Amino acid sequence: MQQINTVKEFFEIFSSYRTSTQYRFRGQSKSGWPLIPKVARKPFDHKHDFEIFRNWKRRAKGLLNKENSSEIDLLTIAQHYGLATRLLDWTMNPLIAAFFACNQHFDTDGELFIVKSSVIHSEKINDLFQDKIKSVVFIQPDGTSLRLNNQFGYFSLHNPADQEVSKQNQPSLESLIIPKNIKRELLFALNQYGINNLSVYPDLEGLTRHLNWFYSNYNEWDNSN
Repeated sequence: MQQINTVKEFFEIFSSYRTSTQYRFRGQSKSGWPLIPKVARKPFDHKHDFEIFRNWKRRAKGLLNKENSSEIDLLTIAQHYGLATRLLDWTMNPLIAAFFACNQHFDTDGELFIVKSSVIHSEKINDLFQDKIKSVVFIQPDGTSLRLNNQFGYFSLHNPADQEVSKQNQPSLESLIIPKNIKRELLFALNQYGINNLSVYPDLEGLTRHLNWFYSNYNEWDNSN
């Protein structure tokens, strides 16, 4: 675990990750949160996620306008709309991970995780709900949504759902602490590089979030020109 002390240091650190496409990054706005999927956290941990997903599928069919979608494609869509699943979001872009580490909980340090790992294409995943053999695998999904594409999204698939990403199953795992006192400044720097709510969520919700953020911080901009 390493602490980043300045925004400049953040960009210097990530220059060393440019030479490989095997790095995956994840930002969490509270340091110390475990790397487990939403369905393994309260209040969802009392119910098997297969049942949650089954009910989502039968109600979502009329809303998706997609034919012959695989189970993993449907699960990734559900994940990106907020359903509690056994998937955990990762990205190839460290700037996007930093955005998620900074955009909430400004009174708490954030944490950015780094894993160097091989990936399995989603079409090779046959059993999504396998609990007998403990494993964490990284998945390269198909681009089932604009959000997934814009976030350069990957997933870790956790079997069982409460299996945590750790040094035991991912020996390359590292983390960086982003102190609460630089979160806001880093968000301004990321926005200048095109990483903001509008690019991360390329829809009406993202546009609304971005404009709310922009105008609530209006005094930060130089309006002399």
